Amino acid sequence: YTTLFRSLVCAIVGKNDTLIANIGDSRAYIIKDGKLKQISREDTVAQENLEKGKTPNKEASRFDMRSNELVQCIGMDRRELKHPHFETLNNNDYDMLLLFSDGVTDCLSDDDIAVVCKKSNRQEVAKKLVEKAIRHDSIIPEEFVDYENLNSYIQGGKDNTTAVAYLPKNNEEIDR
Repeated sequence: YTTLFRSLVCAIVGKNDTLIANIGDSRAYIIKDGKLKQISREDTVAQENLEKGKTPNKEASRFDMRSNELVQCIGMDRRELKHPHFETLNNNDYDMLLLFSDGVTDCLSDDDIAVVCKKSNRQEVAKKLVEKAIRHDSIIPEEFVDYENLNSYIQGGKDNTTAVAYLPKNNEEIDR
């Protein structure tokens, strides 16, 4: 008997609004006027540690040894399941919607993601993010060397690596 534990992030784009739902450690971001903002909430021990102040900041939580330990996901006992997270956005609230599996966000910081989005052709954003995550080696920033829960090294492509970019102004969806 094997139980599969899965994360999910999805978006339903309507005429005026977008509904984002997530559970587990997949993430949703928006870009508005060139600024990247995470709009989903992760269901991980690392996220809980960050919220409790046990981790100094979001960047350090990427290197927490428990970053992929899920506290809520698809496949867990439904008696323990709280609920997925939902966010509703007006379609005018974003220029681009990004959905990622943890293989992208484990290997790329928010700053890395923002740079790739800014420098990439809008038609190739998802492809470029996946390529960078697969080949990127994340190394602990020097200021966190003494933090006890940080791995010494995260190698690119260590997990499923999926990105979707939705571009409402051009009515185009890009998937890789």
